[in-house]
Amino acid sequence: MMSILSLHIIPGLRLVLLVLLALLFFAQKPKAYSQDSSSRGDFENSLEMRFTEVDGARVLFSIWETRVKDYRLFVNETKRGWSDPGIIQDNNHPAVMVSWEDATQFCRWLTDKEVTAGRIQEGCRYRLPTSAEWSLAVGLKTPDYTDTNALLQGPSQTEFPWEGGWPPSEKAGNYHPDLGCDSFPTTAPVGSFSPNQFGLFDMGGNVWEWCSDSFKNSIDFRVLRGASWRMRSPGDLLSSIEIGNVGHIRLSTYGFRVVLELGDKISVGDLIQAETSAE
Repeated sequence: MMSILSLHIIPGLRLVLLVLLALLFFAQKPKAYSQDSSSRGDFENSLEMRFTEVDGARVLFSIWETRVKDYRLFVNETKRGWSDPGIIQDNNHPAVMVSWEDATQFCRWLTDKEVTAGRIQEGCRYRLPTSAEWSLAVGLKTPDYTDTNALLQGPSQTEFPWEGGWPPSEKAGNYHPDLGCDSFPTTAPVGSFSPNQFGLFDMGGNVWEWCSDSFKNSIDFRVLRGASWRMRSPGDLLSSIEIGNVGHIRLSTYGFRVVLELGDKISVGDLIQAETSAE
């Protein structure tokens, strides 16, 4: 049977048909799992931060660390100071030089902004994750996610945020250059490496992420998780590692990730419906 492209047709039409067939072919290919894919995440807020569910956690996790462009909007609207980190970054790099206090204020500002705009409902709020919630998001398991000690015991002492053991493979994440994982000298744009099983990026490396908890019941110290672009020893890169620092300190290795806490009677479906109504 004669192909449609072998027919004697008017000049130029064959090229048009070839182009149309090529476009049809590529349109049917699966979408790449990229940062720009609008299908990723269960909810997208007004800052285009995307959130998804994590098994066992009763919050939605931002799939990325809070970006420079997200935090800059907060700084501009609140007239808050923000120091130069002394490293080269663009809008899609994780915001650094952010204290625990700054990150907490960002969450309050974003909650007020989104409730007022009707993007989220009363009873929902943005906040920092607890260390236990963060442990679930990185892939550690426990029957009771509120029991941080259970999450940090046993097999977690040999587990890393990447597939396999030590040392990390190429493109396992953004860590110290000595490990040879990546080509970024400091921070990397969020989403530069493969996501974990929940679709979350940079749960290991890039920047240490503030959590809401006090560190070892200290009044002034707060928990950080996930390691950063400067870390290279096995103990510092474990999924279970917790460090602490004073809540007012700002470093070029410290950033944060936001979670969205839903009200008691609010489902993800309710949230998405409210998002659609607000558009």
